[in-house]
Amino acid sequence: MNKLKFHGLTSLALIGIDLIIGLIVIINGAWLWVLLYLTAIGALAVILTRSFCAKCPCKDKCAHVILGKAAKPFSLPPGPYSHNELLALLLTTLVLFGLPQFWLWQTPLWLAIYWALLIIALVQIRLVICPACDNCFCPLNPGKK
Repeated sequence: MNKLKFHGLTSLALIGIDLIIGLIVIINGAWLWVLLYLTAIGALAVILTRSFCAKCPCKDKCAHVILGKAAKPFSLPPGPYSHNELLALLLTTLVLFGLPQFWLWQTPLWLAIYWALLIIALVQIRLVICPACDNCFCPLNPGKK
């Protein structure tokens, strides 16, 4: 496995572990919040693959591997992302990572683990994956325009 795919897959795995940690801490709260969190996970998966990844010109060589393969059936012509697509992605991401914070603050060890894993994943994405990506339409990749 090459370095890029290693970082792509491990960053997804770390984010996945964070989602599980978020779910675990929320389960100790109320079931309504669990349902909202699970809905946010599903919504992010759909929004990410059907609107964001589907427009990416790099699907065939996606470092995140799984996202590139998941987006292929929904393939759209590469092009700029609309404000609505970016807003939906941003809001869903904020709910997904923001919602567990209330419960994480009540357990400092889980909070530290959660943020350590998220920061490692984001550093991998920003320092390794983004510079190698050719998606000139991605707002996180402004140098490729």
